[in-house]
Amino acid sequence: MKNLFLFFLVLLASACATSKDSIGSLDACRSLVDKNENNKAIECYTKEINTNPELAQAYIDRGTAYRNVLDYDKALSDFNHAIMLDPKSHKGYVGRGNVYYRQQNYYLAVNDFSQAIGLYPKQAGLYYLLGMAYYQDKKYSSAHIEFTEAIRLDPSRADAYLYRGFVNGCTHDIEGTIADFTQAIKLGIKGQDAIDALVMRGAAYFDKGDFDLALLDFSEVIKLDPDNPIAKKGLDELKSKPEKRLQRKTP
Repeated sequence: MKNLFLFFLVLLASACATSKDSIGSLDACRSLVDKNENNKAIECYTKEINTNPELAQAYIDRGTAYRNVLDYDKALSDFNHAIMLDPKSHKGYVGRGNVYYRQQNYYLAVNDFSQAIGLYPKQAGLYYLLGMAYYQDKKYSSAHIEFTEAIRLDPSRADAYLYRGFVNGCTHDIEGTIADFTQAIKLGIKGQDAIDALVMRGAAYFDKGDFDLALLDFSEVIKLDPDNPIAKKGLDELKSKPEKRLQRKTP
């Protein structure tokens, strides 16, 4: 009995060591991805897979590296294998869904992101991804629902407000457009996203008849992006019609 007990201790120690070594090896591979050295990362992950062929996370990570170098066929193969090894993990479905999204195969992306949500329903980012797939597929009603759920789970997601604002613009909901872009700006979106929010909010103010606020937004856009065509056109329109400046439409 003592010998049998020692045998299991050795077996357990070996399993723990393998697990720890695997995690360390994957971290080393991930550092290459972080440095944008994806081809080296692929070699690193391949060595790990050859050593531990049942490690689903290694296939997910290598699939991500393949996706980064635009080798979508190999990426899909790795994500498929990861899902086969661990069908209860949402990560393989997310990875595969992202590949389908990049290939503009939005129907399959929706299926995978929905599957991921079924496995991990409290993750706001998954609803955002699903909303993006619906948005790109011009399924605006469904996109609105998913962005709204992402916001409910995480009210700090500026990206969800931003794209729900675009959805509202596509469905001609002016008040919703203004409200969502305003919240996205308050939450601190940066770069091109900030420019897009300002210019689209300015356009919504213009359509609403709030020409003074439209002028402020278009002017701010020009400071950030002097050649922005929408802001330039909006300002030209306001300047060419002085009666539209610093006044609002009467109900």
